[in-house]
Amino acid sequence: MTIDPEIAFDHRVTKGNLSWKVHLPNLLEEILTNPTTGALAMPLTILGHTLHELAELAIEIDDPRLHLMMLDLTLYEAGDPNKTDPAEITRIRNLLIDQCEQLNLKLKGTGA
Repeated sequence: MTIDPEIAFDHRVTKGNLSWKVHLPNLLEEILTNPTTGALAMPLTILGHTLHELAELAIEIDDPRLHLMMLDLTLYEAGDPNKTDPAEITRIRNLLIDQCEQLNLKLKGTGA
């Protein structure tokens, strides 16, 4: 199985730190469309539905750290570079990072 890194992963530098963004929906799709991964279809479909529910819960919880994670996993449409201008994604990320700083929230694993 080969996963095209251009489809599944995106890396960038954010506020001076190298961070990685995983386009999770594309990664799951890439795995599911591989002919050798048929046994993974049901577990990955369940995982996809669970991640969708997680994204909805993150919206309800409204924690800027959680929003950053959802953006970086492309579980929010606003974090999908295929649907949202990358400059807008950066603007949203920076607003969330600023919100975390204002609330004295520690950021882990967000590249911020």
